[in-house]
Amino acid sequence: MYYNQIIKHLHKENIIGKGKEITAYKVKNQVIKEFHKNRLSPLKLINQEGLKKLTTLDLKCFNNPKELIYDKDIIVGYTEDYIKDDYLNIEFLKDNLDLLYEDIITLSNNGFIINDIQYNYLSNDNTFKFIDMTSYEYIDIDKIKSNTGKKFILDKINKDNIRTINTFLIGFFEYNAYRKGEHFELTKTNKAVMFNNKYCHDKFYGEHLKQKKKTRKLIS
Repeated sequence: MYYNQIIKHLHKENIIGKGKEITAYKVKNQVIKEFHKNRLSPLKLINQEGLKKLTTLDLKCFNNPKELIYDKDIIVGYTEDYIKDDYLNIEFLKDNLDLLYEDIITLSNNGFIINDIQYNYLSNDNTFKFIDMTSYEYIDIDKIKSNTGKKFILDKINKDNIRTINTFLIGFFEYNAYRKGEHFELTKTNKAVMFNNKYCHDKFYGEHLKQKKKTRKLIS
């Protein structure tokens, strides 16, 4: 898709959000995100190969780019599905973490290192929907010729991603972190890291919850 095809939609009446990296416009059932010319985010923008790869992934809990927008040969934005932010039903969210885990595996196996997720999420259809994926780091796994090296990198990416998502989930569920109006977020994040080190350690937090529920049933 080229910029001159969508420029007619980029007017203030369609703006639904503006951040350090993009301006978001709602057009029917999709969102057009246009990169700022002067990017203010301290995080590095994902490379073009990573952006292209993201559009090919089938993800359930991450709102990945659907189509890239070009101005000549430069990517200046992308489209994604419009997602309505629903009420946070905590128990439903807890019971629907398997889909999230599957997405983490997909992202890890494709060389994506997750970043900047703490406040970039919505709740929709009883699961999380993570948005703004353009600060993720991308490693082209296919360029690693050594099978041993490839396995090492994939294993490290997976462990890093599990740790990142666990910190978010533990902070969210155990300490009420990463929600509008909450305070002491740094303290809560530190507690989440310690919780993860003690109870999860490279294991997905959803598995910890399942084991906890199973133990309660045995006791009762």
